[in-house]
Amino acid sequence: MKMPQKVQTAIAAFQEEKTKVSKAVELHQDSAVKYRQQLEEAQAELVAAQDNTLTDPTEVNVQREADLQRKIAELTTNIAAAEERSTTVSINASGRITALADEAIEAARVEALRHFHDNYDAKLKAIEDAKYEYLQSIVNLHALRTDAYNIWFNTGQETHPNRLEKGNRPYFPKLPLHYRGGSRQVHGVSELEIARAYSDGKIYRTSVAEGREIE
Repeated sequence: MKMPQKVQTAIAAFQEEKTKVSKAVELHQDSAVKYRQQLEEAQAELVAAQDNTLTDPTEVNVQREADLQRKIAELTTNIAAAEERSTTVSINASGRITALADEAIEAARVEALRHFHDNYDAKLKAIEDAKYEYLQSIVNLHALRTDAYNIWFNTGQETHPNRLEKGNRPYFPKLPLHYRGGSRQVHGVSELEIARAYSDGKIYRTSVAEGREIE
């Protein structure tokens, strides 16, 4: 079924906030990754610069080594800051996201109850009517059998009653409403079938005519 509009709106608000926070966290994490790559490059350059300074301690080489050390320190700080921002965004947003989730779930609870109670009486009435129609159909089958028998019996009574016992009594098949041994039982209803329909929401192949099952 389609979600009620109030629930859709609440879910959308939750998803929008979660997406916004996830994007911010991702951006901060991307920054940290970029800084780490730069840090690795700077550290490799520093090793080479230190070797150069040891073998050729010119002012240029010393300055190059100092610049790289400052760059490494700055990158290390930037990495820590980016990671801190990522963590802070997640922590700060956690309460808002949880609250929005709770709002959506509460809206769904209210709408679920409303939907159930709005339709409950109609479903009960449908079951009541179906039960009556089912039993009435069986009564009608009984009436058919009785009427058919009486065609034969009453004819004998109106002609030669003693001859009823001499002739062949008409045979009418009995409907095995409670027999469960066949491949299908499409006329009787058992407690198991009712339980499956009510608890599991299923109508099994063996309970109905071909093509009507809901499994």
